[in-house]
Formats: sequence, C-alpha cells, structure tokens
Amino acid sequence: MDKVFIGIDPGVKTGLAISVNKQLVELVTTDIMSAQDWVLDKINYHSDHIVCISIENPNLRRWYGTNADAKKQGAGSIKRDFSIWKKFFKQHAIPYQEKNPKDLKTKINAESFQRITKWKGRTSEHSRDAAMQIFGK
Repeated sequence: MDKVFIGIDPGVKTGLAISVNKQLVELVTTDIMSAQDWVLDKINYHSDHIVCISIENPNLRRWYGTNADAKKQGAGSIKRDFSIWKKFFKQHAIPYQEKNPKDLKTKINAESFQRITKWKGRTSEHSRDAAMQIFGK
C-alpha cells in the first residue's frame, strides 16, 4: 500500500507538499483557506492509502536571531495560523503530527532542495519548508 505524506508550513503564504512513497508529486504555496481545501482534496483522492500529515508547530520555536522584534511579530501570525490548522484538523477528524522547527532543515535554497529531493520544478521557500517535513533534516 502506498504511503502518502503531506507537509504543511503554516503562514500567510502556506507551503504544502505531498509525496507518495517518499517521491514528491506536488508543491504548492497558497493562502490558508485554499490550503485547507487542497489538503481535503488530497486526503479524499488518496483515501485508499495511508496518509500522514505533519505541520510545523511555531509555538515550539525559541530562537529568533537577528531582527528579533520583527521576527517575533511574524511568528505571532504564524502561531495564529497554526491554531486555525489545529481547529481544522479537529473539525474534520484528521490525524496529524506537529514538528518542532528545530528538528527541520528549513530555509534551504532551491539548488540544495533539488539535490535532496530530486524535485526539478519551481519552488518557493514555503513549499520547500513543507517538503522538508517529509524529507527530514
């Protein structure tokens, strides 16, 4: 049976990635409402397969680096979006796992991403971050 993974990078620009048996098949960057529709569509389409969903939990982030005040403000909106996702999962009885940002290799450039994932298409930072939930560190 195929194993389908969906990675979600929450934020104003929500990154989404889906893989079948660790092979990326789609990357998307969109708004939260369209992202939730996309997730439901993928779950329904792959209903005969094992679907695992992971989402980055920004509440576990404890570092902000340079320009900390601006980053903390941005983190507040991501935390809000994460809480919306949690309500969405509960409303639709969708199991998911939360990932700690420190356990993810994020903010990688397109060239490194292609080398790790073998993905040849265009990407955004958000869709790459979503995919790295599937591909790990």
